[in-house]
Amino acid sequence: GVRVQYTFVEKIRVGIIRIKGRDYFSARRLRSAAGLKRGNDLSKDGIAGARNRILDLYKGAGFFDASVKVEGMPEGKNQEAEILITIDEGKRARVADIILQRDTIWRAEDLASLMKLHKGDYYSEREMDQSIQALERHYIDKGYLKVLISPPELVYDEAKGEVLLTLSIEAGPHVDVLFEGAEAMAPEALKKKLLIF
Repeated sequence: GVRVQYTFVEKIRVGIIRIKGRDYFSARRLRSAAGLKRGNDLSKDGIAGARNRILDLYKGAGFFDASVKVEGMPEGKNQEAEILITIDEGKRARVADIILQRDTIWRAEDLASLMKLHKGDYYSEREMDQSIQALERHYIDKGYLKVLISPPELVYDEAKGEVLLTLSIEAGPHVDVLFEGAEAMAPEALKKKLLIF
């Protein structure tokens, strides 16, 4: 016959979550990013995932040297574990420069003026995304409907605490729309109705 053996393991649930060493983000924001909720099952994967999500949050705000430690400590017989999240934020990186490659239609200075993030600013992934969206809108407004802007290439200089950003832009073909015989409506009003835009 076949012998079946069952091994029972007590589940440990998430208890109180304490956060030490944070300054930039609120405790509420960090708890939300961690994804650990009181009463849920606690596992090694859950702890590792919480750590990685908090690190990603800090890196997105320019804290490339941040370190995060997440520990679960049982709280007696109730099978709940107090979670201690210890954070060392490190220094926030500034933008050393933003290099725009491949585009020869407009000057780099003109394109840089459209961006939210500039040389010398603290790095922010959110502001970088907004800058890329502003560049895309500019190209589309000027008739470059298939513009491709790559995700930024980041090179972090730990010694200087600076990050160098490189964006690759491919404008694609230019589309020019002309209307003939339209006297009752302005061309700009008609252009807005075209689905290609």
